[in-house]
Amino acid sequence: MKNQIISKNLCIESLIKEAQRLELNISNSYLKSYPYFIAYFQAIPELKSEHLVIGSHMVYGWMPRVLSYNGYDDERVLQLCNKAKRKEGALLKKEELEYLKSAINNSMVGLSKLLHFINPQHYAIWDSHILRYATGISGNPGARVGNVDLYLNYLKKLEIVAQDKRYPEIEAVVLKKLKVKKDTLYPYRVVEMVMFETQRGKKKG
Repeated sequence: MKNQIISKNLCIESLIKEAQRLELNISNSYLKSYPYFIAYFQAIPELKSEHLVIGSHMVYGWMPRVLSYNGYDDERVLQLCNKAKRKEGALLKKEELEYLKSAINNSMVGLSKLLHFINPQHYAIWDSHILRYATGISGNPGARVGNVDLYLNYLKKLEIVAQDKRYPEIEAVVLKKLKVKKDTLYPYRVVEMVMFETQRGKKKG
């Protein structure tokens, strides 16, 4: 299994084109709940067990699967989530992400959403649509969507896109199409929405 993001799609030029021609059909429930989820975690100086219980169930309101959360009383889960929350810190390491993943449905998708709400500046949402767009892999992504190396490589590439001087072009188009304010969405969420909706449109087509 390759652990690299190999597709040329995940570059600023392609994303600008996709954003401009995209029909954004984001559910109002996602748009309305997103800033509240972000605000919930931002208001908490240090995460405790009850915050992860509430937060993980909030996140799984965005998921088709029922949550199976195994980290209620796990001190290491709390420690790692608080480490992820610190904006000045480095990204969690592979083995740390693997540990958190095992506590939350053993799902990289569910974990990525939780981490995004905990720290939207450094962690992005990840799922099968994003994997297909970012890697060029077609068909059933299978175990690849749970691959932590792929997710970490995706974050590195996404950081390059978000810091590109042309990123504001993508943001301006998306915010205008969604009719939302600039401070409503973080850059990683903006780019992820373009990729998700583009890939979903290809699947429907």
